[in-house]
Amino acid sequence: MQSYHFLSGKIDLKPLYLPHSIKMKMDFKQRYKQIFPYSFLIFGLLFFLLFFAAQLNNHRFWLNDFRVYYEAACEFFAGNSCYGKPFGLDSGFYKYSPIALIPFYPLSLLPFKVAAVCYYFIMLVGFLWLFRHLLIYFDSKYPEIKWNRYAFLAFLICVNHFYREFHLGNINMLLLLLMLLALRFIMEGKELFAGSIIALAILFKLHFLIFIPWLIVRRRWHTLVAIFTTLAFGLLIPFIWMGVDGYNDLIRQWFAIIQVHNVSPIEHQDTIYFQFNQVFRLLNIPVSSKILILLVLGLVASSFLALILRNFKWEQSNIRLRSFHFRLEFFVLLALVPSLTVTDTEHFLLALPLIFYSILIFIRLSFTSVWKYLIVLSWLLYGANWHDLLGATFSKTVASVGTLGLGNFLLVLILCIVTVWCCDNTGCLKKKGEF
Repeated sequence: MQSYHFLSGKIDLKPLYLPHSIKMKMDFKQRYKQIFPYSFLIFGLLFFLLFFAAQLNNHRFWLNDFRVYYEAACEFFAGNSCYGKPFGLDSGFYKYSPIALIPFYPLSLLPFKVAAVCYYFIMLVGFLWLFRHLLIYFDSKYPEIKWNRYAFLAFLICVNHFYREFHLGNINMLLLLLMLLALRFIMEGKELFAGSIIALAILFKLHFLIFIPWLIVRRRWHTLVAIFTTLAFGLLIPFIWMGVDGYNDLIRQWFAIIQVHNVSPIEHQDTIYFQFNQVFRLLNIPVSSKILILLVLGLVASSFLALILRNFKWEQSNIRLRSFHFRLEFFVLLALVPSLTVTDTEHFLLALPLIFYSILIFIRLSFTSVWKYLIVLSWLLYGANWHDLLGATFSKTVASVGTLGLGNFLLVLILCIVTVWCCDNTGCLKKKGEF
């Protein structure tokens, strides 16, 4: 007897000896996997739909960060300045380029509550797309690992940051998705598209300028040309209707608010500068803030350059390592962005791809490896400070010593060391596993 599978269109020539009820269950399971290959996405959809309902029911659907974009867009397209005035909360200053308000223009035509609901569901689509993108990539590269299951672990590590992102209505998750799409286009040879996307991310947040020196070292000239061309075009668009004087005043206000926002980075507890400053204080070594910042930036840049040069050397003997190294360096730079800039805790979502990579390393390291336990420690520092779980007082105390930034930087450091020290020139862990 033959069986015909409707979705696949294939004929199974094996005899059907199972009971009809069991066969029906198996067919349903196969069809479910074809339509929904990753059950985590269903979980994520239901989780944030429930979160949306809970926010509405408890009158906590505020989206204060989205309010900044929304009201700044209303002001800007009404011909007023969008800089130097708080929107919503006292800290709600708009700090990004004028061109970044254009995507918010359609939403600014709606009442705020309606616009907020629309933006929430845009974030939800972005969340599902982001995880689907990461799951497809890791599933295709390392199919022996059940990534759908480990996506729950990645979400658990980052859930505190996703909670804040959806509660505040920020744009970090969508920018992360854009950067990963840019990485995909680079790997597919579509560098002009990739450069345009990276430039768009830079126009939203200047933090992503960190990728330009790396692209120069990696000699991605087409991507760089697209970045600078798109940046020039994007920055000059407001000049068309504002004129010389209005445009110069607008740019002056933008850079002024950036300078105010980035004052005293060594006092911001989640930056690398803060951690180094604490070490110097313990050692009773006086150092000025400017020298400390330059010292830390120089140390990070030289270490990252050493990693790239090491990767270049190994790629000469195994060209297949080039794409692996390129992606790893991209993930590391994404994770370093919030550690090198003064920003909110939601920006640490940029470490999500590196969280996935750390899960891969965790699985493949032997049980007795000390690196395995250091990875778990970095996960705890990065994501365990839940306000509702630890209580307000203790949570603030934990945050004040910079555990989030420390966990993020520790994760970057551990994964770079493991990749260099524990892998041979074929990209394999020396004890077991293959990248």
